[in-house]
Amino acid sequence: SLRRKIEQCSACELHSERRQAFAGEERRDCRLIVVLPHPSPQDDAAGELLSGDTGALWLKILKAMQLQADEVYVTNAIKCAPNLSLVPKQHHAAACIGYLERELQLLPSVPVVLLAENQRSLLKKLQAQVGTERVFRIPHPSKMLRNPDTKREAWTILQEVMQHLPTAQDASS
Repeated sequence: SLRRKIEQCSACELHSERRQAFAGEERRDCRLIVVLPHPSPQDDAAGELLSGDTGALWLKILKAMQLQADEVYVTNAIKCAPNLSLVPKQHHAAACIGYLERELQLLPSVPVVLLAENQRSLLKKLQAQVGTERVFRIPHPSKMLRNPDTKREAWTILQEVMQHLPTAQDASS
């Protein structure tokens, strides 16, 4: 399975220090796909993506969008959390991009939200794979916590995303 391949991956040096590799939870009836650049060290320690205060803000955002967490497929471009002293590099992303591409192939054609403002190459790869009309980009919730002014801009974009969401009945059929 794809999850097992991700968990056993040793394509770059990040695997040697990881606690776990993050594969998205299987959700074939999802209404939204969320892509993060990489798991944070805090997420790695917690064993879940978007943990702590960042996760609490993300759940509030989903509630405002009238979505349940189990209707959202959350994944990373880079599957392993870098340690605190290592900033992920392009070769880490290149080692994982095939996994992300395969995940997106297995999921329904729903909007994709990239939670990162400065990931231009990842944005272009997502647009090339799923189409520019389905890909949206907002600041990561951790940035919204540090800079509350970014919430307004993110909400404007998320309102547009909401117009493209399938209904819950459409997603499950």
